Amino acid sequence: MASVDDGRKVLDLILRSQQWIHRRVDKLDLTAAGETRRSVSLDATVPRKWAIVVGKGQVAVPLGWLEKGPLRGLDTEGPDGRSIPILSSSDNGELAASLFFAAATNLGLTDDNEEQSWAVARKLAFSRNESRDEAWQAYNDWLTPARSALLVPTGISDDVTELLDQLAETLISSFILFAVIGDDWLGRRAILKFSSSQDELKASSRTRGNALLYEVDIPDLGLARSQHLEVEAPEGTHIESLTLRLDSSSDVTSWISETQSRPRPLAHLNTTDADRFAQGTARFHVRPTRHGMQLVTDVAVIVISIGVIFSLFARFWEPSLLGSAFTIPSPAVPIMLTGPALLLSWVVVRSENRVALKALAPLRYLLVLGVAQIFLVAGLAAIPLSPWVWQVVWLAVYALCIVTITFWIRVRFLGPKLVVEE
Repeated sequence: MASVDDGRKVLDLILRSQQWIHRRVDKLDLTAAGETRRSVSLDATVPRKWAIVVGKGQVAVPLGWLEKGPLRGLDTEGPDGRSIPILSSSDNGELAASLFFAAATNLGLTDDNEEQSWAVARKLAFSRNESRDEAWQAYNDWLTPARSALLVPTGISDDVTELLDQLAETLISSFILFAVIGDDWLGRRAILKFSSSQDELKASSRTRGNALLYEVDIPDLGLARSQHLEVEAPEGTHIESLTLRLDSSSDVTSWISETQSRPRPLAHLNTTDADRFAQGTARFHVRPTRHGMQLVTDVAVIVISIGVIFSLFARFWEPSLLGSAFTIPSPAVPIMLTGPALLLSWVVVRSENRVALKALAPLRYLLVLGVAQIFLVAGLAAIPLSPWVWQVVWLAVYALCIVTITFWIRVRFLGPKLVVEE
C-alpha cells in the first residue's frame, strides 16, 4: 500500500513535471491497417529526490494521464529501447489515491478524518464508468465538513477547493500510467515511450475540395517544457493543415497553426508556451492526395462525361460519325468493358483506416457512377433492345451523367472553405 510520502512524490512529479520532462512528442498515426494509434515519447530526467521505490532497484515513473477504460495494444519502451513493465491496476490505483490524500493533507483536510480521507481517495482512484457518480458524491460528502479544517485564510479557501475539485474529477475520469524503470536511470537523461490504440476518429465536418476536419484532445498539454505534435495521414491522403488550440489555466486561448506548403502525409508543430495546466485540442484537415485516387477520379469523370455526350450526337448523326460498317450489337463490346474493369480495381476497398475510407468515399461513389454509365452504354451496344427500352436506357445514361457531373462539382469546388485559426 502506498504511503503519504509516496503521494507527495507523485504530487511533486505531476505538479512540477516541467522541471524534469524536457520534451514530449505526441504522434497520432492513422495507419493503413485500419486503426488510429497514439504514441508518446518523453525526454526526461527523473529526480532522485522524487524517486518512488516499488521494488529492489526499481522506481515508478508517471508517463501521463490516460482515460479510464481498457487499454488496447499498449506498448512501453524504456531508455535502453526495450519493453518495460507498468504497474498493476491495484498498485496504480494505490499511488493515485496517495496522490489525492497527499494533496488533501497539504491543505489540512485530513487531520481529523484520516481513515475516511483514505477511503474517499481510493474510491476516486478506483472508480469506473458505472461508479463515477457514486465516487463524486462520496467526495462531496467528505469535503463539506472538511472545509472547516482548512489551514488557509477563508478568502482563498474556494480557490483551493476548486483545485481539489479538478484533481478529484481527473482521478474519476482518468488514471496515471506508471512505468517501472531501474533506479540506475535516476538523475540521467532518458527517453521513455508508450503507445496505444485509440477509438475511431469522427470527422467534425467536410470542407471545400473534399477535406475532412478532425478534432482530437491532447490531455495535459503542459506536462513538458516543450511539446511537439505530429499527425500522420493514412495511405492515399495527406494532412493539409494542423492547428493546436491551447486553453490555459487562466482561461486564455491561443492558436498555433501549420499549413502544408505541399501535400505531405506527416504534419507537425511545436510549442513551448503552454503553462503547466494547459489543455490542448488538435484540429487537422485530411484530404485525398491529388496525384492518387483524386486524379484518377477527375480524369474518369471528364472522359466518361465526354463519351456520353459524344454518344448523344452519335444517336442523331450516326452515319457521319460511326460509318456504315458499324453495327449493333457490336463486337467491340469486350473492349468497352475493359474500362469498367480498370475502374473497378480502384473501387475495391482494401484494408484502410476509417479516416481514409471516409475521405475517399466520394471519389469511389463517382467511380461507381462512371462504371454504371459505361456498363449501360456497353449493354446498349451488345444487346438488341426494343425501341422504347432503348430510349429509356439512354435516358438513364444521361441522367447518371448529369448526377455524376453535379456530384463531382459539389465535391471538388463547392462547400465551406478551409479556415485555419491563427
